[in-house]
Parts: sequence; structure tokens; C-alpha cells
Amino acid sequence: MRDAAARALGASRTPRPHTRVAALAAIFLLALAVRSLYALDLAPVMYSRVQPGTRMAWRYDEAAVGILRGEGILWPRDPDPARTGLLARPPGYPLYMALVYGSLGRSFFTAQLVQNVLTSVGCVLLALAAARLAGWGAGVVGGLIAALSPHLAYSSNFVLPDALSALPLLAAVAVLARAHPGPRGPWWTSAMAGALVGAGVWLRPNVLLLAPLLAALVVPGCRDAGVDDRLDVPQRTGDRRGLDRERVARHRSRSRTGASRRPAGRSRGHPDDVDGESHGCHHSCSRCRRRRSGQTTSVRGRPILAGHLRSAS
Repeated sequence: MRDAAARALGASRTPRPHTRVAALAAIFLLALAVRSLYALDLAPVMYSRVQPGTRMAWRYDEAAVGILRGEGILWPRDPDPARTGLLARPPGYPLYMALVYGSLGRSFFTAQLVQNVLTSVGCVLLALAAARLAGWGAGVVGGLIAALSPHLAYSSNFVLPDALSALPLLAAVAVLARAHPGPRGPWWTSAMAGALVGAGVWLRPNVLLLAPLLAALVVPGCRDAGVDDRLDVPQRTGDRRGLDRERVARHRSRSRTGASRRPAGRSRGHPDDVDGESHGCHHSCSRCRRRRSGQTTSVRGRPILAGHLRSAS
């Protein structure tokens, strides 16, 4: 059933690089087009009382203008004790609006446009993460669903941090999907994913609840992948030590039954022969080089052939 699901999702097929780039570009453009249509619908109510989230949008606007005036970045220099709502609003979205205002001018429309571009990039990140975990077929389908979703497109046009907070989370998932599952993933990928989740907390504080969930999903997956890799190393990569153990065990079993025979044409003590079984070094190890040069003992004084059997077992 797993193989059938993998074939249905296209997990075993990886398209060519230019095909992947074209698919990701199509997802981005489609997502941006859908969000732009919703932006046109909301344009008549912008700066009015019926604008979605108008009170919160103006509070973020005031905080961004204060940052541009030099009144403090993370916290106002002269805070009003009566304004306790500052504790509920992280500084990430005012920083985003201040960056947009400083670059493109103070306008809700410019903040909305940049936000739509960033959330369209989020659809691409979703496609990349799904492609890594379930194959390119599933990744493209997931990216198209996110690009065409009316709920995601509509909320992306609110001048609020809700939609934008998904971008660092999707980036964290893409980083984790790139590095895991795998027992030897570099440590900095997990650190980068944690930093991205922290960046999402700066936009919406309830994102903090996602960090334990990601840890609960990633850690068991890495442990299982590590066990699978350790079990599959001799079979998949032909690890020489694993193969040597198998050959020595087979040799000892034949010796007990009296069926061990030396292949014809080989003399006793052949450098690639352990009483009729190849130890897998292919004449490249130091003991075989010493044997070919006439040295019969190792540096520690042990017989070379015994050293081979001992290291293989």
C-alpha cells in the first residue's frame, strides 16, 4: 500500500530543474493573482470603518510611524501606563510596516501589496516542503491548493500580522523538511528552524505554541530514520566492515562442517584470501601492502592474517 501511495503521489519521480522552477513560478504567480483580485474588492473600504481589522491596523500604523520618528523600536521611550495593549502586540509587525513605509511610502495599499507578495512566496515554500516529504506531485498540488484558497487569499489582504506570521513558519517547515528525516542532519538547520519560529512569535505570540508541536514531530522521525539507516547501511552502501563480518561468519560455519575449501589457483596466505573467503579490502589496506612487500607481522608484532580476522570480527 505504501508503494502504491508513493506511485500515486509521484514520490519516486523527480522532474527536471527547469520543470521544477516553472512549476514554482506558476504557483507564485497564481497565488499573487488571486490575492490581487481580493485586494481590488477591498480597495473601496480601505481607510474606512468597515475595513477589516481597522482599529488594530491603525494601532500598528501608529507604532510604525513612531519607529520612523525615532520614538523607540521595540518599546516606546515614553510609554503610557494606561496603554496596556502594548504587551499584547509584539513589535514584529510594526517593524514590517516601518520598513515598508520607509521604502515605499506610508500607505495601507503598499503594506497590503508587499504582504500579498510575501504570502505568495509562502505558497512556494509550502510546495517545497511537501515535495521534500511526499514527492513533487504532492508538493505541486499542495502549492496550488494554497494559492487558490479563498480564505488564505482574503485574509492576506488584511493589514494585520495574521497572514504574514505564516511565512516564517512555512520557512521553518521547509528547512526541517530539507534536513529531516535523517540521522545526520546538520545542527544549524534545526537552529535556523527555531529562529524562524521565533521570528513568527514576533508577529503573533500564539505561534509560540507551534514549537513543541514541531519538536514532537521531528524528533521521533529522526530517531526512526536513524534506526532505518543503521540497519540498511550494509545492504545499501556495501559497508565493508558489515560485509567482512558476514564473510568471516560464513567461513567459520564452513570450517565447523568441514566444507571450507580454498579456491583453485590460490596459494595459502593470498593477500585477498582469508582461508578461501575474500575479506573485501581489494589489496588496498596497510596489512596487504606489508604482505606484498614481504613483511609478515604488523607494527604491533601480531600476524597480519590474524589481525584481519580480528578486525573483521
